[in-house]
Amino acid sequence: VKERSLTRMISTFRKELPLFLLLQLIFRFPPVASFLSHHKLKSNSYNFLKGNSKKSNNRSRLDRFKSMSLAATTTATAKRLAVGKLSPKSSAFLLCDIQDKFCPLIYKNETVVRTAKLLTCVARELDIPLIGTEQYPKAFGHTLPSCFADEEHLKNTPIFEKKLFSMMTPEVSTEIEKKHSVVKSFVLFGVETHVCVQQTALDLLELGHQVHIVEDGTS
Repeated sequence: VKERSLTRMISTFRKELPLFLLLQLIFRFPPVASFLSHHKLKSNSYNFLKGNSKKSNNRSRLDRFKSMSLAATTTATAKRLAVGKLSPKSSAFLLCDIQDKFCPLIYKNETVVRTAKLLTCVARELDIPLIGTEQYPKAFGHTLPSCFADEEHLKNTPIFEKKLFSMMTPEVSTEIEKKHSVVKSFVLFGVETHVCVQQTALDLLELGHQVHIVEDGTS
């Protein structure tokens, strides 16, 4: 789609399309997404889309838009992340808040714990870093031993107390930076999906990492 047609489409449909359709349109054209984000969707930034200016002004503005689009395309391509294959050398497992007081209240908790045990065993066998967290353990208890094959593995796993929803506390971030700086992909499992797991995933994505969430290991 040529830039002129694209700008005309956005101008025409910006007030008529449902939000989710407009977002889909923008998502398919990274230069436009970057352009709209840069100008914070202010209508006065899109005067050239309305056709009210002189042709010469429109031409110069469109030229600036083309330059901006080219730069945005390069940036978007460089920053775009693809969720690829997992490698033990560049991956880490994150066990999120599978604790005494939480588990009885969690939907399909037996499946979550069984999956967690499988994943911790995989981490040990493949020598993949494993980090756990506990949400305010004074109130919610500690990580369930049944998430591990044996007590020794549990004791050797770094588990950090937290009061934030996200696992990416300063302590966990420091642990990753100092001991696992080559890690680029994180396998995430635990509870609760809509709070702590979600916030952790968003923080990791913001840092440029790949995130894999294990469906059977979350609830």
